Amino acid sequence: MRILLLNWRDIKNPQSGGAEIATFEIAKRLVKHGHKVVQISSSFKNSKKREIHDGIEIIRMGGTFTIHILAFLHYQKYLKGKFDLVIDQIHGIPFFTPIYIKEPKIAYIHEVAGSVWFHEWPFIIGLIGLLLEKLYFKIYKNIIFITASNSTRKQLIKNGQNSKNIKQVHYGLTIEKSYFKYSFRKEQKPTIIIVSRLTQSKRIEDIIKGFLLVKKEVNQPRLWIVGRGKKSYITQLKKIIKKSKLKNDINFFGFVSQKKKFELLSKAWVISSASVKEGFGLSIIEAGYCKTPAVVYNVDGLKEAVINNKTGLVCKRNTPEELAKNIKILLINSKLRNELAKNAQVFSKQFNWDKSAKKFEEVMLKIISKKSSE
Repeated sequence: MRILLLNWRDIKNPQSGGAEIATFEIAKRLVKHGHKVVQISSSFKNSKKREIHDGIEIIRMGGTFTIHILAFLHYQKYLKGKFDLVIDQIHGIPFFTPIYIKEPKIAYIHEVAGSVWFHEWPFIIGLIGLLLEKLYFKIYKNIIFITASNSTRKQLIKNGQNSKNIKQVHYGLTIEKSYFKYSFRKEQKPTIIIVSRLTQSKRIEDIIKGFLLVKKEVNQPRLWIVGRGKKSYITQLKKIIKKSKLKNDINFFGFVSQKKKFELLSKAWVISSASVKEGFGLSIIEAGYCKTPAVVYNVDGLKEAVINNKTGLVCKRNTPEELAKNIKILLINSKLRNELAKNAQVFSKQFNWDKSAKKFEEVMLKIISKKSSE
């Protein structure tokens, strides 16, 4: 099968996150299954215009605000009629493929942006984005959607999509034996970790404020922040840290390799997330595999990645105070922390990219089969 994948970012983009990891893990397995995958995504600093990565042919052009129109023009000029199926990945704004592509299509969506628009963009742009989001779903009325979480599924139905057209394909885990060549002991000092893209919608400042409260009652805690993101937002976070006099207690690791990420996850005591919403919460599942339980806000995606009181704690109220309260419980109560850690690892092992890719492929083949029989 010849597959065209339209996504605003590819796995090598410095701004890539969990959605890009999911896309890449599925796509490279489709290639291994004998399919041809061509991905069109935006360019970034020093990126190649074309390259083959794990069998996926990546074509890059434009940027965040131009990739959608340039993908349309490139398709019309060079790719029209050359593919059996098109995957239109939606991040706030879709590629509007139902308007100009006749081939069978799948809309791959990780989250319905909703209020995220107002956290990531100025008010006017956020309002335009939110209004567009409500309108474009009408264009995708008869398109099959694939998503990872039941929360997103419910949001799609709320936005007018037929429940029968929504297929759920869970995320998986990217684990290699080399990541755990050495066994990692938990840090001696109570350590909280964040693994995330550093953008406004992740509300990292809430975790920093919560950490300040934790520090008042827990001896020598530390906070590790792992990930990359918007420079302006990172500067803002560092100002908060400087003002709070937490500089010696908080480490920014920036972007790290997969191997290093799993090392840090294994050494931490607790992982935390305060996102506005998530497609699922991949880093939470990865932490669970490393026997690191989670404390998260009660929002779409995260409340599925954590089973409350079994693999971690889900806040009753989404405030730094509530976050701090739950983090303190796990840092102080080693018996509860170890119990949740064991459960989190068991829970994480049900997520497998090979199974996910197979299910994704089954959805594609059914669409192709239905189209050919019409």
